[in-house]
Amino acid sequence: MGRMKRDSSKRVRWILIEAARVASKRDPRMRQLYERVASRSGDKKAIVRVANKMAVIIWHMLTKRQPYHRMKDDLYQSKLKKIHAIAS
Repeated sequence: MGRMKRDSSKRVRWILIEAARVASKRDPRMRQLYERVASRSGDKKAIVRVANKMAVIIWHMLTKRQPYHRMKDDLYQSKLKKIHAIAS
């Protein structure tokens, strides 16, 4: 995932950053990404990473004409069980 381009619209960047702040608190998938990046690189870089991820998701939604699908909790739980089984 690359950086947010400086030549892009300042308003669009601002909107994505503000939306990323909300999404990092409300959406489990975005919260997980935020926490992972913030632990290594800090708050600002984590928010930009979430904003970039959201931009990619929005692009896919528009090009494929599909709604956003949050992480399916049962699928997530089954993946966690598999990881724990492998680790132990």
